[in-house]
Amino acid sequence: METINKKKGSEFLRIMRNKAKDGTLKTVWKDWLWIWSFSRGRWVSVVLYTLCGIGSSGLALVSSVISKYMIDAIVSLELNRLLMYCIGLLISAAAAMAFQSFTARFAAKLNIGMQNDVQAKVFDDILGSDWMALSKYPSGDLLSRFSSDVGTVAGCAVSWLPNVLIQLFTVLATLCVILYYDPIMALIGCASTPVLFLMSRRLLTRQREHTQKLRKVSGDLSAFQDEVFRNMDTLKGFGVESQISKKLRAWQKTYTKTALDYNDFTIRTNIWLTVMGSVVQYGALAYCLWRLWRGDILFGTMTLFLQQRSNLSNGFSALVSLIPTALSGSVSAERLRELTELPKEPHTQVPLLPEGGCGLELRKLRVGYGEQDVLENVEISVRPGEIVALVGPSGQGKTTLLRMLLGLIRPEEGDAVLI
Repeated sequence: METINKKKGSEFLRIMRNKAKDGTLKTVWKDWLWIWSFSRGRWVSVVLYTLCGIGSSGLALVSSVISKYMIDAIVSLELNRLLMYCIGLLISAAAAMAFQSFTARFAAKLNIGMQNDVQAKVFDDILGSDWMALSKYPSGDLLSRFSSDVGTVAGCAVSWLPNVLIQLFTVLATLCVILYYDPIMALIGCASTPVLFLMSRRLLTRQREHTQKLRKVSGDLSAFQDEVFRNMDTLKGFGVESQISKKLRAWQKTYTKTALDYNDFTIRTNIWLTVMGSVVQYGALAYCLWRLWRGDILFGTMTLFLQQRSNLSNGFSALVSLIPTALSGSVSAERLRELTELPKEPHTQVPLLPEGGCGLELRKLRVGYGEQDVLENVEISVRPGEIVALVGPSGQGKTTLLRMLLGLIRPEEGDAVLI
């Protein structure tokens, strides 16, 4: 999947152009402002995380340069410098490992804290939302947004911008090192980038189609299994176990075909990208061997070239993969904002009730859902201590009246008065 990330840049630019035309680019900006709002109060931690990542990347690059001089010292039999290079390599490697370990631990704590903040915000807004507005969302959809979308937003709030800065530093630092030793080698290292951008649109479109199909089938299969387990007593009561078992196998067959189609596409795509990467890799190797044969460079310099060419390509891929991540974060933020911006439920202070209790009087109530009226001209008077039963066939408004009394929905006309 990492190789497919190399293809996402031009597709993102196409989407952004379309969004700019239809006016939704402003929405994407609002989504990201909402994401970054969770970083307030945590900017020191975010900056520290960024500096640790840059330090770790820089130390890894220093280790590569020291390795080059170690190899050259051995080839040139300059053994008096070898001990100094070995000590420098050990120090830089140990420091890089310490930075990586600290960054991983620090990022985990920061991400968990950010996820808790986003969850608490969304949870409170859902609890305070108007019942009628909230009831339009299935519980499964709400749970999906509360879990996967919250995780995406929290991850973007913590690491997206730091990762952009870290990868940008890595690419520029690596490019500077290669340029210092050989500008032509730097050009070879960047050779695959324009080809990846040119082929990205079609491959990404195909990938999205396969991914959407696989997720849809997987979701349908999960929904079928959830429904079966929830209604196990009913299914057993009607004795339809064999039919349900056949349906499960039919769903499994559909899922297997969809998953294998996606696997076939991934294999063919990876083969193509591997071939293209190998062409650049062997071109770089041939150039290094030619310079080594002419005596322009030593073996350590060739090793550094080949290693950093690979790092440069990986750095470009990492930067490109962060671009669609931004779009994914915007989509998740929009889905969560939709919940947080639902109309809020009005709250009125209930007066203190007398010791003997109180009665309830409904006066010419009209209650419904939107344009559909369920109850009209309802007149009920209940005195303290009376027991009242609501009876009638299904669909006559018993549940609706109960929801109105609980304050979940409000009447279109009339009054409900405590007496």
